Amino acid sequence: NSKTGGLAMPSHNDLRSVKILSNLSDDMIEKIGDHTSIMQFKKGQYIFKERDCAEYLYGVIEGKVGLEINVQTGQPFIVKCIFPGKVFGISSVVDTEKRATICHAKALDDTKVFRWKGSDLEALFETDYEQGYLFMQKVGKILKTRLEFQRVQLVEGLYNEQCQTA
Repeated sequence: NSKTGGLAMPSHNDLRSVKILSNLSDDMIEKIGDHTSIMQFKKGQYIFKERDCAEYLYGVIEGKVGLEINVQTGQPFIVKCIFPGKVFGISSVVDTEKRATICHAKALDDTKVFRWKGSDLEALFETDYEQGYLFMQKVGKILKTRLEFQRVQLVEGLYNEQCQTA
């Protein structure tokens, strides 16, 4: 099957292993499954780069993904690791005007992911408002958690900088 890269179509339980889908009904999971592909990436391979078109949402099945930004030295800095059951590429479902990625995503191990095209999900949610609401409710929680984490990283960085210059 070309859509799944030769791999079997995911079961409902496989899809529910991704936390963002865990609260959806069987019917909703079936609809999401129709839009699901499976991709594999080798350790060190970039899945996308900062400012790429944010076309896809990904859910990690196996392995792990590092979300990186380039710092002033030009070296990439991992700001978040995404483990099995978690998603990345959220710009594909929330940044509806320009849909650009805000970081790099790099496979830190050999990694297998579910992949959903953001525009397909958007079209699905326009026909099933309940599914769209439940899905976006989870997206909101993910964004809140990541913003809180980034805030802590920022404050710790500023505190450490102040301590070094004092």
